[in-house]
Amino acid sequence: MILALANLSTSTARNILTWSRRLKIRISVKPPETVRKVIVIGNGTPDDIVTLVLAHHVDGREIATILKPQKLRVESITSIVELLLYAPRINKILLIIDQEEDELTNIRLKIRRKLELNGVKIKEERSNRRLLTYKCEKIRLFNLLVAVNGLDKPYEIHTIEDHLLEVAKDFVKTRIVNPKKTWNEIKEYHEEIIRRVRDDRDLAYSLFPQQIKALEMLCEDI
Repeated sequence: MILALANLSTSTARNILTWSRRLKIRISVKPPETVRKVIVIGNGTPDDIVTLVLAHHVDGREIATILKPQKLRVESITSIVELLLYAPRINKILLIIDQEEDELTNIRLKIRRKLELNGVKIKEERSNRRLLTYKCEKIRLFNLLVAVNGLDKPYEIHTIEDHLLEVAKDFVKTRIVNPKKTWNEIKEYHEEIIRRVRDDRDLAYSLFPQQIKALEMLCEDI
């Protein structure tokens, strides 16, 4: 999958552009007018970098615009609904968020509530733990996929760093309690860890299962 940057003036777009050059991953600096699929980063970095790398491993013919709204996590659904109003071709959206301290059931409730508050009619809802799918209607029909970052580990929060630290086991010398804190303690190894994910498709598929599956579903025709 090729990512297209919606707005080069944003810090997320600049970060993805920088890492795409560093990792030699092809992207587009201008979304095609015909693009129908969007990836919304509901947190920040390294979520954007990981998404760049994982998308690289998925169907190379598809193009999806990637962006990060000002609102974070479930609150970004408001920005998604606004995007639908201004971009009539978009019909499939992937939202990637950290689980953080929430129970998965609570995240599902928050998403449903936020969709309904924004006037979205949920026609069908499916849940496979950290991968949620919704068939929705707001002016027109659209599909919303939600990939919730995190693994079943005894951490105090669950984030994209849960997955990255599985790649970084040989660099971590202390017990992991807060994966974000541990990730920040090994900054000198970040690029090497990211490159491991880029270079090993099987590793990416095994350690980022819900994100990969969500990207594959984004590639599918509705």
